[in-house]
Amino acid sequence: PQGPPAETLVANAVRRAARESKAILVAFEASWCPWCRRLDRLIASEPGFRRSYVLVRLTVREREEKRALENPGWGTLMARWRGSPEMDVPYLVWLDRTGKKVADSYRRTGDIPSNAGYPRLEPEIRAFVATLRTTGKFRKEELSRIARTFRGGR
Repeated sequence: PQGPPAETLVANAVRRAARESKAILVAFEASWCPWCRRLDRLIASEPGFRRSYVLVRLTVREREEKRALENPGWGTLMARWRGSPEMDVPYLVWLDRTGKKVADSYRRTGDIPSNAGYPRLEPEIRAFVATLRTTGKFRKEELSRIARTFRGGR
């Protein structure tokens, strides 16, 4: 059985976000992606994510034997929000509670465009934490812990 349509999952999240006065975090992920798993663990361990966002996980770019896990229509949403089907995962999009895009994990590092869905370079980490600060309800110590996690504990 195929995963539910991406548009349906996002529409459900918009309704829930409006009821709960939360923003929405859409994560484009794949089962083979180690950075996606790390991000999943971080999101699960930090209460600020649950307090701030309705989370939508979209399964994308699976290998042939797992293609049925994909959420149909993910490529259309990714393209609408500036991503491309070739972009690295995890690719993250932050929406307000009405479903309007307010941020994503696409960054420019110098002249090089990149996706910092799981940031590893210091400018990416700072940008990611700044996005959490402006879109979410995080405590200062939570943001510090998140930054330390991205830095590998340092």
